[in-house]
Amino acid sequence: MAKKTVSSSVIDEVIGEYIRKFPGSAKQSIARALFKDHPEIFSSVESAREKLRYRTGCQGERRRKFRKIDESEVKFGSQSDTFMRMPEGIRDIEDYIPLEIDPGKTLVLNDVHIPFYDRAAIEAAVHWAKSFKVNTVLLNGDIMDCYAQSRWETDPRKRNIKNERDLTIQFFMWIKSNFPKARIVWKFGNHEERHERYLMVRCPELLSLPIMNLDAIVDADKFGIEVVRDMQPIRLGNLYALHGHEYKFQISNPVNPARGLYLRAKKSAICGHFHQESSHTESDISEDITTCWSVACLCDLHPRYMPLNKWCHGVAMITHDSQGNFAVENKRIFRGALL
Repeated sequence: MAKKTVSSSVIDEVIGEYIRKFPGSAKQSIARALFKDHPEIFSSVESAREKLRYRTGCQGERRRKFRKIDESEVKFGSQSDTFMRMPEGIRDIEDYIPLEIDPGKTLVLNDVHIPFYDRAAIEAAVHWAKSFKVNTVLLNGDIMDCYAQSRWETDPRKRNIKNERDLTIQFFMWIKSNFPKARIVWKFGNHEERHERYLMVRCPELLSLPIMNLDAIVDADKFGIEVVRDMQPIRLGNLYALHGHEYKFQISNPVNPARGLYLRAKKSAICGHFHQESSHTESDISEDITTCWSVACLCDLHPRYMPLNKWCHGVAMITHDSQGNFAVENKRIFRGALL
């Protein structure tokens, strides 16, 4: 649908209506509702969220300018005295709360590392998933390799940003054609974060330009793809989804990455990042069970920097209901066939 020019007053009025309609809701949830109901105004969920944050005073100078004092604050001395308050702190990440995935079936694909992907493994994963009624496709990190922006030593002959961009767009088109009605969520992993880190170090002047965002470069908006950045977790009922790099001291375990995830998260969770399929379950004194999973990768298993490794190909399907109950099918793929 073509976007028409809408005045700021109309946008303010629409946003104000939804803030009153959903009091206390997270900005991400309100943004999703705004985009769903008013696609003629907002080009994406992220666009709606940015406008929502701006108009609620949560960005830079506007936030400081329009910050108000609570009526509930204590006033000292005479009426001529000012209100006394503790200065507001600075949040490095706004709205750091889990993104909620709707109940249903969620396909999990991670560690594709475009352009270093394995075509047979990806096709096997998607072919298997099409036998389910998939509500959501979760691209759980490292979909792009961002090879040219790596801080590690890379082969200059393979640094082709345009080729990586073009292949990523083709991948999005292919996923969208296979799951045309599904919600698609792309959570940035450590490889996608290479792009912003590169800008910070090499050309910080470009950071403020929306067109320099990685999702803008690969036309994520065009395919209706929601982007989750800032290491923000995702929640599917009582199951949490991470890429796996969020714990800075690593979830390193020589035997089982899922156990490493359990030791950090202490909640049922699923991740990628380690390119291995694993699971770990423990029960507590009340017989409640916590399970963590790591999902294998969909990339080349023998990269030049580590041709010998413990990696394997894999895919996962998560089913969860409105009560928070969930089930996970964590599959390995061997030579293009699911195991």
